[in-house]
Amino acid sequence: SKKPSMRIIYWYWNPVNEETLPQLTKDDHIECWSFDENDCQKYHMNKNVQYYYDQSENTENSTVGCDVYFVGHDKGRKNKIQEMKESCIAKGLSVSLNIVEENQKQIPYYDVQKHIKKSKAILEVTQDGQVGCTLRAMEALFFRKKLITNNFNIINEDFYNKNNVFIYGKDNKEKLCEFVNKPYDIKSDKYRNKHTIEAWLENFFSRG
Repeated sequence: SKKPSMRIIYWYWNPVNEETLPQLTKDDHIECWSFDENDCQKYHMNKNVQYYYDQSENTENSTVGCDVYFVGHDKGRKNKIQEMKESCIAKGLSVSLNIVEENQKQIPYYDVQKHIKKSKAILEVTQDGQVGCTLRAMEALFFRKKLITNNFNIINEDFYNKNNVFIYGKDNKEKLCEFVNKPYDIKSDKYRNKHTIEAWLENFFSRG
């Protein structure tokens, strides 16, 4: 009320659910923004990129501890996560899972980073109906890690590179081990600047 011209932005870093419906926000001055194309179309929200922010240098990797790493909350994805894990193991890949259950203590992010650096690939499992990238995709880009994802829409992302991204359910599973063990294609590095927190902030002014 004191600054009626001030912009208020409600950023959805997760897909919309029943508890976060945009229509629950009664103030017409609040702008709703999301990284997910489906949610933007369905709820008439503005779209911005998924971003990654970390002040440390992420390109220096540690000794490999496992082939594939997943971290994240259950969010109804446990069965799909287990299915993708078994597919990786069946192809001779080692897998490390950190599934955070409801009310379970959070994993410190510096521990997550340590696991990422010791892995060859990151496993991304989206929620039902989600087409926007999760933080896992950004970590793969910024840590120069391979990405195994069930997000078919990732092929439309600027950083998509078939040498670095394996689409589970679309790409040939017989070549999964070969994909993980091939060198990372650093040509994808050029897209990092579009997914920094600085680029994300700028988009609120250029697209709003």
